[in-house]
Amino acid sequence: MTEEEYGKRYTDLVRLYRSSPGSFSADDVDQIEYIAKTLGRRFVRDPQAAEESLGNQIGDMLGQFGSGLVSGFTTIPIGEDPEDTGEAIARSLGQLLGFIGVVPGLGTATRVGTTAAAKVLTRASGIVGKQGAEKLGARLASGATKISQTAPGALRGKSIPMMVGNKAVQYSQKYVLPSARSKALKHLSEGTVDKLMDAGEMAIQLGFASAASSWSGGIDQMIKGGLLGAVEGGVFRGITNMTQLGGMLAKGGIDAKRANLAIRTISSSLYGGLHSKSFGDPIELQIYHYLLGAYFGITDVPYTQRKAVEFINKSRNLTPEEA
Repeated sequence: MTEEEYGKRYTDLVRLYRSSPGSFSADDVDQIEYIAKTLGRRFVRDPQAAEESLGNQIGDMLGQFGSGLVSGFTTIPIGEDPEDTGEAIARSLGQLLGFIGVVPGLGTATRVGTTAAAKVLTRASGIVGKQGAEKLGARLASGATKISQTAPGALRGKSIPMMVGNKAVQYSQKYVLPSARSKALKHLSEGTVDKLMDAGEMAIQLGFASAASSWSGGIDQMIKGGLLGAVEGGVFRGITNMTQLGGMLAKGGIDAKRANLAIRTISSSLYGGLHSKSFGDPIELQIYHYLLGAYFGITDVPYTQRKAVEFINKSRNLTPEEA
């Protein structure tokens, strides 16, 4: 393309942009601006169109985030495919939260709804009686804060893929792991075997959960997702159960608990992201695995600590949900 043809192309693009700026995406306008700089010309964006474009972009990203949230929780793909990297990342973040069962804003929505119900009942004295309405309204109001605090975690670990993973762990604990444990005890110490079995359970859980969440991509995608999830699960739990480096760092005046948390989070995050990158995954999937690793690094606790908590809860006759 000659310089004259290049200049004509730019002029035609600018003419189209001036006549209908709203029909141009942000990437399109960036391209026009790049051509203008190449030609040494001055290009001015339409401020109103830029504002509308930004609003549309934000709306599209929120829509992708919501679609990803539902898809991650249910494994059912919904919504349109992302049109750019920003939308793809937003959808990936939504899928991650849906996958682990975290619904943003659930606590706030629950608190607002419960408080509103309390006010309605308090005012409904003509229907249910003043004392009865006030008593029920007061109970709802006092419980609103508690509900709002527990609601964000109410669905954690209860997404469809995680439920599949949990069922797989229950099956393996009954039919597979006991035999594997008895064989391993012939060669390794009991403490080492327990930690290996613990990592194995995590590998099974995340492997089956990842495979279930990938069903829409076909058998090949399920196998890839399941293998990647299994390896990540085993490594994440292995990192958590490894020698506690926080004790050594504490000698230098660093808080051991915080040091261990930082080590687990950074190590799991780096492993998840870099492992995904080695598979050649796009940036949005790499971010997904970076954050997945960070999530397990933050929320997971060592085997000995979890067993201690389970023993205490069992002695108090508490279920894991009640604890």
